Amino acid sequence: MKKKIILILSLIVSISIAVYSYNYWSSYQEKSMIEAVDVEEDDIDAIYFFPSEKSDVSGAVKDEESIREFVSFLESYQVKKLNKRGHTWEDDKLFLSFIKEHGSIWIKAEQDLFRTNQAYYQVLNGPIDMEWVREFKSAQID
Repeated sequence: MKKKIILILSLIVSISIAVYSYNYWSSYQEKSMIEAVDVEEDDIDAIYFFPSEKSDVSGAVKDEESIREFVSFLESYQVKKLNKRGHTWEDDKLFLSFIKEHGSIWIKAEQDLFRTNQAYYQVLNGPIDMEWVREFKSAQID
C-alpha cells in the first residue's frame, strides 16, 4: 500500500514537472505577435493609443473592421520571447491597449522589440512598420 502511494505521488510530481516544462518551453517558441499577446480578435472591444507610457489616451479605435485590420497587421509579425528585463526605449515607439470585456492588455513596441504582460519579445521579421501604424492611427482617430 505504501509503495502504491509513493508511486502515485511520484507520477503526479512527474506529470506536473512535464507540464510545467512544456509550458515554459512553449512560451519561448516563435509565434505571431497576437499569439504572444494572447488575445482573440473577437474579444477586443477597442484599441486605445497613447502618445507615451504615462499619458492620457490620444485616441481610440472601436470600429470592428478597423480593429480587424490592425490585428491582421500585428499578426503578420513573428516574435520570440526574450529573457530580458529593463530596456531603454527609442523615440519611435508605440503604446497601446487592447480593451476587452474583462480587462485590458498593454503593449509597448518599437522597431524590433515589443513588451506585453512583463515579457519582452524580439520581432523576427521586423522592423515593425511604424509609418503604417502612424497612418492607421491618423486615418482612424484624427
